[in-house]
Amino acid sequence: MATNAAQLVVPGQVICTSTSEGEGGFLKGHGTYAEDMVDDEPHVLGRKRRRNRDDVMENDAGGAEQHADDTHDEHVPVQQKPQRLLASVVGTVERVHKLISVVPVAPHQYQGQVGDLVVGRIAAVGATRWKVNLGSGKSAQLPLSGVNLPQGVQRIRTHKDALQMSTLFREGDLVSAEVQAIQQDGQLILHTRSMRYGKLENGSLISVPPALIRRMPIHFCTLEPLVNVDILMGVNGSCWIQRSLPKMDETPDNAAVMSTHMEELRQVHAKTRVLPSERHAIARVHNAIQCLSHVYSYVTPDTIRGVYQASLSNNNNSNNNDTLIQDMLQPPNVVQLTSFTRSPA
Repeated sequence: MATNAAQLVVPGQVICTSTSEGEGGFLKGHGTYAEDMVDDEPHVLGRKRRRNRDDVMENDAGGAEQHADDTHDEHVPVQQKPQRLLASVVGTVERVHKLISVVPVAPHQYQGQVGDLVVGRIAAVGATRWKVNLGSGKSAQLPLSGVNLPQGVQRIRTHKDALQMSTLFREGDLVSAEVQAIQQDGQLILHTRSMRYGKLENGSLISVPPALIRRMPIHFCTLEPLVNVDILMGVNGSCWIQRSLPKMDETPDNAAVMSTHMEELRQVHAKTRVLPSERHAIARVHNAIQCLSHVYSYVTPDTIRGVYQASLSNNNNSNNNDTLIQDMLQPPNVVQLTSFTRSPA
């Protein structure tokens, strides 16, 4: 019985060539790169190139006057060199018509896609954009046109706005953003033009392998009624934990007014001191995510709630919350708290 087994490739392995794919060749997808096909021996290639160049020069010198009028209006098509497609990551080959991609087996490096929610740190402030470090050696660009101006003003960015970029984000600031576009060289372009995105303050950051963060419809969650803590799960593997933002009394109809209210709430949240009970809750959630990372389990709202509840039920009689939170990362406790992730469905 024939089976359609997936083709496993390693970096540098040839997947196909433009001649083997028939008319039209191939389209380069994620996890691949293309290069021109040349002869294996460099000296043979150099000899062929010199011979071809000498022949062309002799033909041009001998028949330049004879064919001057004929070649003036004649269009000579340029023949493209045959290319071959190679894998840049370890993974399985995925084909959609002419588009060929390689899906990583266990992507420890973040592979960006449009619409991804990411958490990064401002690495540099440029003339009209910020450079954002997304971890694992991956960087992105956040243009000035991709951020909201103070008070939600909608207008074209000016030179004055470029001079005041440091008032919005400085080097070292943590930001949440969305991938708006991917350039041909793989550079990610971000934006924060939503009220959900922006500067992150007064919380805790934890990084896990990007393979553990699934792409979900919503990457924001609140662990209510368990605890009043907000979690932002970035697809790049960075998770942000903070106490929940204050609720708005009324929802304004005007988008500019709502943006101003959200900005005020974030400023109040950033300036308000975190209480010890809130610190304990944030630390417990932080260690719950760390436990899932230790056993290489998916980090989702359900798995975080499961580890959080298990840590409470196992130590109901303990009064020392600090010791309880610290003991969550002991190897036997990690295995016990995450046992539900390995139970059969």
